[in-house]
Amino acid sequence: MRPQKKKKPKVIGGRGRCPFCKENWEPTWRDPEKVESFLSPWLRISSRAYTKICAKHQRRYAEVVKQLRHLGLLPFVGGKED
Repeated sequence: MRPQKKKKPKVIGGRGRCPFCKENWEPTWRDPEKVESFLSPWLRISSRAYTKICAKHQRRYAEVVKQLRHLGLLPFVGGKED
């Protein structure tokens, strides 16, 4: 007789929900302040694990940040102010 597999415990809370999916909002270059809120203090694009953004919106978000940098609405390099 085969041993039964142990069931994995359910994670309470889970991974959370994508902030863009929650608000039904697509990241665009027209809202630099809102897009900038997801950047790190050094103005780097944060990972999905940190921001809880889904894969679809993470790809779009990265494109938008690059567009904003190219348009001059967002700096390429930033430092953490003390």
